[in-house]
Amino acid sequence: MTQYHKFKCIYCGQSIECDRKHIGRQTKCPTCNHNMVIPPEAGGDLAGSIKAVREKWDTQIPTPDVSTPTRYQAGAKPKSRAGS
Repeated sequence: MTQYHKFKCIYCGQSIECDRKHIGRQTKCPTCNHNMVIPPEAGGDLAGSIKAVREKWDTQIPTPDVSTPTRYQAGAKPKSRAGS
């Protein structure tokens, strides 16, 4: 039998329950639609739950693949403006 984690929305106070494996993940309140992080269990190991949260969050930000515009590349000659 699955045991559920019960908590309240920090914005509207709505009672919510979820599977314990989702603690530390981000969710949306079904009543007020605010995004929030599912809090750790009361009286639980806070340090352990913080470590679990860090492991669940995607903290790696990929570097965008952006090339330098031609006009800023070394050795590029500026275009002459006609009629100036």
